[in-house]
Amino acid sequence: MNDLKQKLMMEQLDTKLQLFVPLYNNPVPERGWLTAIRTTLKMLFRQFGNRMKITPQACNGLEKREREKSITL
Repeated sequence: MNDLKQKLMMEQLDTKLQLFVPLYNNPVPERGWLTAIRTTLKMLFRQFGNRMKITPQACNGLEKREREKSITL
């Protein structure tokens, strides 16, 4: 990819991501966003995993890593 095209793509992505800047300072739920979303929807790991096209164990691992702050959303 040439430098001009890459620069344009970065600028476009930056513009799109600016919409999320106000959300940056919102507090993260105590057990993380993934757990908050899954439990609010009353979904089991199996159901959530099916929705995300990953295994229930992978869902559990994502939630655990988010709580441990080794990944962020």
